[in-house]
Amino acid sequence: MTDNRLTVVDYWIELKPYLVFTWLAVMPVSFGVVILGFILARIPLTYLWVFVVVAAIGIALNVYISMRQAQWLVAFVRRELEASNSAPVAP
Repeated sequence: MTDNRLTVVDYWIELKPYLVFTWLAVMPVSFGVVILGFILARIPLTYLWVFVVVAAIGIALNVYISMRQAQWLVAFVRRELEASNSAPVAP
């Protein structure tokens, strides 16, 4: 509690740098595996655009869902703090 009777919750999204570097190392390898699979299956590489579109949609959905979860968590913590001590909660 602060001295003005407002409850402050400090939160952040933690980003682990080694995960970013691992992702950067694995991405080219995974693209190479997909392209090799296309070549070995004798599928034209022009069909690869479908995978790019699906990946872009998947990433966008992941970001959207993550943002919604973060908003829900902030609202949940705010409600719980207000219910537990009946003091206003800082926005």
